[in-house]
This record gives sequence, structure tokens and C-alpha cells, in this order.
Amino acid sequence: MFIGFVGLSQVIITPAHRVDKDELENLKLHYTLINKRLEESATILGQLQERDNNIYRTYFEADPISNDVRKAGFGGVNRYKALDGFDNSEMIKGLTKNVDILSKQIAVQSQSLDEIISLAKEKEKMLASIPAVLPIKKGSFYVASGYKMRMHPILKIRKLHKGMDFTAPRGTPIYASGNGKIYRAQRSSTFGKVVYIDHGYGYKSIYAHMSKMVVRRGQQVRRGDIIGYVGSTGLSVAPHLHYEVHKNGKALNPISFYYGDLTEKQFKSTFAKASNIKGDTSQILIELLERRLDAIVYRMKFVPTIFAARQFVNHGHVKVNGKKVNIPSYSVKDGDEISLKDGSKEINIVQEAIVSQEREIPEYIEVDVKEFKGRFLRAPLIHDVPYPVTMEPNLVIEFYSR
Repeated sequence: MFIGFVGLSQVIITPAHRVDKDELENLKLHYTLINKRLEESATILGQLQERDNNIYRTYFEADPISNDVRKAGFGGVNRYKALDGFDNSEMIKGLTKNVDILSKQIAVQSQSLDEIISLAKEKEKMLASIPAVLPIKKGSFYVASGYKMRMHPILKIRKLHKGMDFTAPRGTPIYASGNGKIYRAQRSSTFGKVVYIDHGYGYKSIYAHMSKMVVRRGQQVRRGDIIGYVGSTGLSVAPHLHYEVHKNGKALNPISFYYGDLTEKQFKSTFAKASNIKGDTSQILIELLERRLDAIVYRMKFVPTIFAARQFVNHGHVKVNGKKVNIPSYSVKDGDEISLKDGSKEINIVQEAIVSQEREIPEYIEVDVKEFKGRFLRAPLIHDVPYPVTMEPNLVIEFYSR
């Protein structure tokens, strides 16, 4: 009889036990719902992270944040040891870990968005400051001389011409090519009446041989402001504007400048490669530069600028013959197909660039604008490449061969 009572007591659930059991089931249900919400939040965060890397950071030319960085900090030491010993320890530890991981990823994403906001503000300022437009109105000049070794017209010695000469009628307006501050406005024996603008970000520009200056030292100017008029003062034989752009103290080589952030070291390396190939070094140099994947992505109008092209390739948006290639300097072969990943076709900057009327697609490239893919048909001749000014690569070759 006693034994039967004991057995029955183990089966009978008291009201207090029933309440505890119900509360435990409710707790488990709440944990399940919370986990589900965490999963939904993680999915939304993942989509934001993808947009951050593939759209925002691409547009502002910032390197992507790797998954290792986004998910770092949860290996090694058992940080959840204090949660051991409970009936539902694994469930509690799992939920706590998921909350910690999500919190860490949110913190990283928050820092990234702060950086993007800062980049957006800075980029707007930088784009307005870079000397990126012609200093004389298009159609009112012709380029008399470019960046090259030449015989100086007055000194009669061979020396590097570090800028561009725009021949135009005396009195033609000269415009600031970017926002900046006048740090010199003076008369010199060589440049005559000359204006120097500091644009910030390492950029400076020089405007020489003016007939008249209308700015003074310390004055702030904006892109498009008139700073003077074409003349023939200083060492000059005819009315023209001598124009130079410097970055970090060095005069810019127009060819390397037109290939985005190609450094002097990279350009010299490409030149050395061109020099070792049998044939016309000038033509081979242009061919090697135009075969760069970032240059082709830009020529195909998949991105708005050559600078964005490098980042776009770096971020893994581009495929060559169906395989992802993330090396901007990758050399494309004749007949290679260049295409974008499906998700990349919907990016706003891509949609805007492909329909832009500012640039034409050159003849050595064909593009299917609806499918966002194209083909590199052949190596271009020098005159095929749509440079904004007349290029003289043979003179650049002469300079680098010294």
C-alpha cells in the first residue's frame, strides 16, 4: 500500500508544479520568439552590410569591411561559463551569444555609417576642390603644347614642359578649375602675371602669362570664377595660358592622371613593360593602359569615374568571362567578355552612369547596356582613345627614357 502511494505521488503533479511547468514552457516560447526576431534582425542587418560594402563604400571609394572584422571577437575564452549549471543552459547561452554577436555587428555597422557620412561631406568638398575642369571655355582655344620634353621657344634649351599651353586670343577669360585659396598672385620674370591656387587635398594649380589678374593673395575662389585674362607676359611669344596641376608637390602627367589613381611607380612599371615589347612603345603603352580592367569598366560606362572603377572592381562587382575578378590592373585580352554581377546591376551609380550622355563608348569596345555586359574587341590605336585633350605619348616616352 505504501509502495503504491509513493508511485502515485510521483505521477500526480501538484498545482505549484503545474505553474512552474507552464512558466517554463512560456519561457521557452519567449526564447524561441526572441531568437526568431534576432534572426530577422540579423537578416536585415546583413542586407544593410551588403549595401554598405557594395554601394555606399563603393561610391565613396572606401575599402569594404571584411566579414572577419564584422564578426570578430567571439572565439577563444568561454565568456558564457557563468551561464552553465541551469536546466536550460544551452538555450540561454545560445540566445545570449546571438545577442552579443548582433550587438557587435550593429556597432561595426554604426561606425561604418558614421564614416560614410563623414566621407560624403568630405567627398562633396573634395570633388568641388579638385582642379577637374578646363581653365578656358571649351571651343575658345587649342592646345599648343602638352606635358613633354621640348625645345623652349625662348631659352632654346630642351627641358620638361610640366603643363599645358592653351592658345587663345588676348583677353579670353581664365577660370579657376576648382575651389581653393589664392596663395600667390604676382608678376615673375618667367611666368609674367601668374596666379597660384591651393585646392587642398594635395592639389595646386598654376595659371601663367596673364594680361590681367583679378584676384589677390588670400582670396577664396570657387570653380568657374574668373581669375584673370589670357595674355603674353613673361617668357612668352604669343597670347596663351600656361596651365599646370600639381599633386603633393609633383606636376601631374596627363596620361597617368587620366587612369585614375595610377601612381608614378605603377606608370613607370607599365612603361618598362611596354619598352620590353617589340614594336612602337607609344602604342604599346596605350594598349597596356587601356587593357586594365578598371579602365575598361570605366570605358563601358558601368561607373561614373575612373576613380570609382578601381573600387568597383576591388569590391568584386565585375566578372571576366563569367568569373569574378577583383584586380583593377588585370589585363583583359581581345574578345574577353566583361559583365556585372546580377545584384550590381541595380546599384544607383551604375544605372546613372550607363545612361549618361557625358561620354561615348569607344569603337574598340562593344556594350549591351540592357544586360550590363560587353566585350573588349581589340587593342586601340592612340587616336581611338577618348582623351579629353590631344595626347602625345611619344613625348612622354622620350621623357621616361632619359
